[in-house]
Amino acid sequence: MTPATPAAAATPTPSGSGSSSGSGTSISNLRLGDIRLVNGTIVYTDRAAKSTETVTGIDVAIALPSLDSPLKANGELKWKNETIKIDLTAAKPRALIDGGASALQASVTSAPVNLGFDGSLTNGQPLAVAGTVKLDVPSIRKLATWAAQPLDMPGNGLGPLSIAGKLDMKGPRIAFNDAQLRIDEIRGTGGVTIDTSGKVPSIGAKLAVETLDLNPYLPPETEAKPAAGAPAGGGSASGTGPADWSDQPIDMSGLRAVNADLAFAAQAILVRKIKVGKSAVQVTLKDGKLVTNLSELNLYNGTGKALITVDASKDVPTIEQSLTLTGVQAQPILIDAADFKRLRGTAEATATLSTRGRSERELVSNANGNGAITFKNGAITGFNLAALLRDFNPAALQKGFDDAQETDFAELAGTYTIKNGLLNNPDLRLLAPLLRVQGAGDVNLPKRTLDYKTTPRLVASLQGQSGAEDKSGFSVPIAITGPWANPSILPDMAALLRDGALDKAKGVIGGGAGGIGDALKGITGGGSSTAPAPSGTKPSSGLPNPANAIKGLFGK
Repeated sequence: MTPATPAAAATPTPSGSGSSSGSGTSISNLRLGDIRLVNGTIVYTDRAAKSTETVTGIDVAIALPSLDSPLKANGELKWKNETIKIDLTAAKPRALIDGGASALQASVTSAPVNLGFDGSLTNGQPLAVAGTVKLDVPSIRKLATWAAQPLDMPGNGLGPLSIAGKLDMKGPRIAFNDAQLRIDEIRGTGGVTIDTSGKVPSIGAKLAVETLDLNPYLPPETEAKPAAGAPAGGGSASGTGPADWSDQPIDMSGLRAVNADLAFAAQAILVRKIKVGKSAVQVTLKDGKLVTNLSELNLYNGTGKALITVDASKDVPTIEQSLTLTGVQAQPILIDAADFKRLRGTAEATATLSTRGRSERELVSNANGNGAITFKNGAITGFNLAALLRDFNPAALQKGFDDAQETDFAELAGTYTIKNGLLNNPDLRLLAPLLRVQGAGDVNLPKRTLDYKTTPRLVASLQGQSGAEDKSGFSVPIAITGPWANPSILPDMAALLRDGALDKAKGVIGGGAGGIGDALKGITGGGSSTAPAPSGTKPSSGLPNPANAIKGLFGK
């Protein structure tokens, strides 16, 4: 260590002036020459944590010509194999000693993190700091690893971070306003206020971003395997979602650790392939009760609102939520959300839900609520029912579905109720030319099973909504049962025979007066095909396989 240059001796002060601290001398005329610390080392041992931190290569220079001249300190040190440079200038050291204010500039420069401050320091009661702060982090993940706190988070985000704004700190209150934020490709503006004077800290914040792309922070999408022992049926072999609900307790105690009032706005949000337009959300957290108010949501040419309340103030947390969607285009959101492209139309939806529990299973088992959904002026894509019935040929269904074909419908709608985890839908209905579909059944949410029956009905009518009460025609009941990851989809043959469906089919599908062939003349310009089967071929039964039809319809 290089010997320090001797400091100039403090000039004695007459009795009664300055601060002597009983020494008979004063620091009012303190002057420092060129003080240096070269190649110093600091070792800190935490015996409780059984850890040791070592700082080496400490080189510091301090200059103070007088208390009325700027105090300057600069130097560098090495910690965890990184060199950190420090610069500090205090313009009025005497004012700080006397409990006043001084301009202050400080900076910390290193490869993992850079921090700068330009403002003022007031050495009063309480201590106060005000000025401009700039933070630059080349990589959040690398910074965390360097600080021995690696981030175990999915995705490839959390790279560059930069923050600039105005700091105003006075005692337990910290305000950071006029902030400019950039993390990865997300840019935003806003501010935050923190008050630690109460029983728990209080936080208020506003943030507005351009595009909030959450994809870099999400784990890669994986295709889950169906539950073991799932029966084969009409469903896809690759179910989605976990095999069962978790019994692992959900820790919501963090909601009681802070109070908050947060406002967030975004011009666009990306989650996987889902694209959300301009949105605004207000979040309040008070004594363990979290309220999230999604007051503005623009989604696929439609709008929506949602209100979610999570109350963790009691031993058993409760959740309540409500949702309204208006004018949302169904096909693009279903494609982006689930790669499902068989449904097109304008969606209207309402939903309410309440539940309580300490784990996923308890929350699902205690769920109660209701809702309704309607698709209007849409289509089921993949086949053209009118063309199929005009030249009725069951082989057409066996060949799969053609995305260029579609069956228009005037309305597809239904309501549901949920009681203790059991969802009941009593009134699914689809109204389309030549086709009516009714459905009803249950979805057991805790057990993840379906018990559902639909009844597609062919009718000799081109009307949509006005034909809702038409009970005539040829129907094929379909039972959908089993685990929802891989349900069994089978025709109800007993119902077919009991209702005389085969005889009805002849009258409805036939080309005579009042049949579908007659109805199709209005849109095809001719009747149904009655050409004889080629010589040597076995006559077709004329009935499609409903299970195969539904499999194709709901396939991707």
